[in-house]
Amino acid sequence: MLKRHFNLMEITTFTINSILGLGVFYLLLDVQNTYAIGSYVLLSLVLIYLMDLIIGYIYGMLGTAYSKSAGEYAFISRMIHPFIGFVLGWAITFNLIARASFYLRVLSKIIINKFDWLPEHIQSFEVGLVLIMIFLLILMANTRLLVKLQSATFFITLLFFLSSMIFMLYNFDTNTLISNLRPVSWKEILLVATVLFSMYQGFEVVTYVGGEIKNPERNIPLAIFLALTTIFFIYMIFATLIYGSFPLNEISRSKELFNLIPSDIANFLINGLLILLMIKIPLGIYATSRFFYAWGKDKVLPEIFASLDKSKTLPWFSITFIGLMLATIYLLNLPLISLATLAAFTTSITYMLMSLAALSLKFKRKHLYARSSLRFKYDIVIILIAFLISSLIMYNAVFVDVKTLFLAITWMSIGIAIYILRRETHNLIREVEKEMNMIKDKLYSHTPANLQEQ
Repeated sequence: MLKRHFNLMEITTFTINSILGLGVFYLLLDVQNTYAIGSYVLLSLVLIYLMDLIIGYIYGMLGTAYSKSAGEYAFISRMIHPFIGFVLGWAITFNLIARASFYLRVLSKIIINKFDWLPEHIQSFEVGLVLIMIFLLILMANTRLLVKLQSATFFITLLFFLSSMIFMLYNFDTNTLISNLRPVSWKEILLVATVLFSMYQGFEVVTYVGGEIKNPERNIPLAIFLALTTIFFIYMIFATLIYGSFPLNEISRSKELFNLIPSDIANFLINGLLILLMIKIPLGIYATSRFFYAWGKDKVLPEIFASLDKSKTLPWFSITFIGLMLATIYLLNLPLISLATLAAFTTSITYMLMSLAALSLKFKRKHLYARSSLRFKYDIVIILIAFLISSLIMYNAVFVDVKTLFLAITWMSIGIAIYILRRETHNLIREVEKEMNMIKDKLYSHTPANLQEQ
C-alpha cells in the first residue's frame, strides 16, 4: 500500500503545477480569432472559475469519502460499475499521456531554440526522448525528492509570472481595456468559457494521489480550492494586463503571448515556462502511474503494475510502462487541436460520470457519504449543476483528426479486451471493513511508531 506522505502545501503546489499550462500563452489570445469577444473574456474566466468550483466540490465530496489512488477510476468503478470505471480510467490515461507528449514537444522546441551550444544536427524529437529518460531516472531515484522539487518549482515559476506582470504594467491603460469591449451576448461569453475550460484541467490530480495525502478529509478539498483560486488570479491578472495594454486588432493577429509582448519580457517568461514544464511532465507521469497501480491492485492488469519500491511511494513497473507509452505518442506527433478536443470530450464524460457517482454516494452509499467532509442538505443542486456544466463542455468537443481517432480507438479496444479477459475483482464493503479494522488495530496499539503515524 502506498504511504500517505503529501502534506497540504505539497499537494496544493502539485495541483497548481498540474493546472498551470500553456493556455494563458495560446488559448487566451487565439480565442479572439474565432469569437472576437474582446475584454469580455474576463467574464468568461470568472464563469470558468465558478464552474470549476462546482466540479471541484464533486471531487472533494468523493475524495474525502473514499480517498484512494486513481480517484476517478476508484469512484466510478465502486459507485457505478467496474466496467465503466475501468474504461473511463483507460481513456483518462490516454489523455494524460497525450497531454504530457504535447508539453514535451513544446519543451523540446524551447530547449533547441534557447541553447545555442547544442550541436546543429540535434533534432527536437531527440531532445524529447532524452528528457523522457531523465524524468524516469529522477522518478526512480527518489520520489520524495520530486515532490520537494515541485513545491520549490511552484514558487520559482510564480516569481517569474509576477515579475513579468510588473513589467507589463507599464503599458496598461484602463481606457484600452474598456475600448476592447465588444458587443456580445451572454451566450457567447458562456461559449468562450467552455472553450477555455481546458485551461483549468488538472485539479483532478488531487484524487489521482488521494491514497497518498495526509489528513485527506481536510487537505483534499482545501487543496482543490486553493489551487483553483490561485490559478484564477494568475489568469485574471494576465488577461487584464493583455487586454488593457494592446488594441484588439493586435491581439487577434498574434498567435501567442510571446509575439505580443516586448522581447525581453517574453524571454523572461519563457525561462519561467521552461522551469514549469521541466517539473510538469514528470508530475504527469507520476499521476498517471497511479491508475496502473490501482489496476494492478484490483488485478485488472498483472499484479506487477502494483509493485512498489522499499519507500512505498514508487510503482516502478507502472512508471516504466508509462514512459514507453509517452515516447510512442510523442514520436507520433499528433495534431495539438485534435488532442485538445479529444481531451475536452473525455473530460466532459468524466465529469458527467463523477456527478452520477456523487449521486450514488449520497443516496446509495450513505455509510461512505457520512465520512465525507463536504456535504450539506441541498448538495443535490450542486451535483445537478455539475452535470449540466459537463454537457456544455461536451458541446465544444467536435473535431478529432483521423490519426488521433484511430489511435484512441485502438487504445480503448485494448482496454476493453483486457477487462473482458481479466475482469475486475473488488468489493467496496469488504474494502471499507478492512480499512476500519486496520484503524482499530492501530488505536489499540501503543507503540511510539504507531502513535506517530496516527
